[in-house]
Amino acid sequence: MARCLIGLGFNLGDRRAILDFAIEHFETLPNVSVQSVSEWLSTEPIGGPSGQGGFLNGAAILKTVLPPHELLGQLRQVETTLGRERRIRWDARTLDVDILLYDDLIVQSETLVIPHPRMTCRRFVLEPTAEIAPDWVHPEIQWTIGRLFEHLQAAPPNFVLCGSNFTPDLVSRIVDRTRGILQYTPDGECSGDCSAADNATTLESSDDQSNSNQNRLWWVDSLKVLNEVATKDSVKLFIIPICGSAEQRDLALEMRELVIQQKAAPVVTISTDDQVVIENEAVAAIEAMK
Repeated sequence: MARCLIGLGFNLGDRRAILDFAIEHFETLPNVSVQSVSEWLSTEPIGGPSGQGGFLNGAAILKTVLPPHELLGQLRQVETTLGRERRIRWDARTLDVDILLYDDLIVQSETLVIPHPRMTCRRFVLEPTAEIAPDWVHPEIQWTIGRLFEHLQAAPPNFVLCGSNFTPDLVSRIVDRTRGILQYTPDGECSGDCSAADNATTLESSDDQSNSNQNRLWWVDSLKVLNEVATKDSVKLFIIPICGSAEQRDLALEMRELVIQQKAAPVVTISTDDQVVIENEAVAAIEAMK
């Protein structure tokens, strides 16, 4: 039987009762059994419309003989049974169930992506999954979930925006919305007293920086600078939009591969040409690591 790691979230009604009921419902599904369940974690909403209530999140390990897409269909039926309506993205919801990992499979389809593309940067995912599956290895970046959670806890808030799909206006909006400091741009702009090159490649340049909780963002659009940044151990997350022209997409994919090979930090990819979506995804990824 295959082993599947799922994430659950809920922020409407009696959250704990519904999540407990969902776990009971999974046990009734044909060819599915529940192996373990995390504690439920109270979290603040990330992204989506304002004014939402807090979430209750958790994780579970299922055993199943169903292939991934069939299992997804079964989980969607449980969501529907419990009143889930899919309308506005990241809106308030009765129950949200995501397949995070399925053995060591990598799946890319219109309806399902495994590993879940944003699991590596979400505290509300990593904390409960690290509780029940700390040794499970992410099949793309080859980090265990336990290591991912430790990294989220320990790494300073240094975020690297990668590629030419970022524009000055887009970067400025991300910096403003995340209440951050822009440390470096491809034009050589630099905050503080250090040179642009030093600031791009020496992330741990000062004690003030190491101790600060304020987000700091680097924007790099060359493999050379990215390679220097990726050799450091103080990046919290790399964010890479894979979109634009063929040349831009190729560069983005090379950047992603470089970061994965270096095992410098988790990487989140964003597959859209919509600048608003790129902005929202980048901001949500940064905020979700708090």
